[in-house]
Amino acid sequence: MTSGDDSEPLQFTFDFSEDAAGWEHLFVDYPVGEEENYKLEGGRMLLPETLGHEYGYYLSGENRSDDLAMLIKRSFGPEDGMSANTTYRVKFFIEIASNAPSGCVGVGGAPGESVYFKAGASATEPEAVVDDTAGTDYYRLNVDKGNQSSGGSQSVVLGHIGTSNNDCHNWEFLFKTFQNMEDSSAISDQDMSHDEANGITNVTLDGSDDMTLPPQNTSTVLEVTTDDAGQLWIFMGTDSGFEATSSIYINEIQITFEPVE
Repeated sequence: MTSGDDSEPLQFTFDFSEDAAGWEHLFVDYPVGEEENYKLEGGRMLLPETLGHEYGYYLSGENRSDDLAMLIKRSFGPEDGMSANTTYRVKFFIEIASNAPSGCVGVGGAPGESVYFKAGASATEPEAVVDDTAGTDYYRLNVDKGNQSSGGSQSVVLGHIGTSNNDCHNWEFLFKTFQNMEDSSAISDQDMSHDEANGITNVTLDGSDDMTLPPQNTSTVLEVTTDDAGQLWIFMGTDSGFEATSSIYINEIQITFEPVE
């Protein structure tokens, strides 16, 4: 973490190299009691050997409801430098590993382009709550993440999990990044180098030069106000319209909180 006084941005980086760093998983938009049927898995895990000896936060599930959301969440508070009743503009730079190819047909939707990656912020802890309005008990999120391709009042859509791989018969894990900074073009299959002195991430392509992926959502300004105790929550993950199994590793997270004057 890099922090200054109350007017300076707060910057955090997580790479899961030692532990889960306070992050925990959360699954919503599926029927109550169907965890085994949906094959839900989450937790810190070693990435596939092809990606090196790195760790990430693994999320996997079989989307039988055509609406499964797989998320991780973490709280930030005064111990992290947050101030009470303060509005922050939140910026993300997130690297994931996905095995979903692009340009492929799938059940209910594409395995890549129909699985959206979102990030959100709330003063309320994101939790799964039971909703019975449809006649069946479903777990829903108690904060507004939106639905699939649409963001919510407390979240933004950063892109989809489809990689630059277009071989629909060969699913391989590749790195892909998301951001909601000034340049919101999707970039995949890349290496990241970090300027530790100023917290800036420099992105360099690995030579693939594949920039054909659709641009990320340009409406990605996200602001959140801490509560009276100076607490807020960050959440991120997938919101799927692909009615089969999706699996990702979230292996690096960079978050910047900029106080709004």
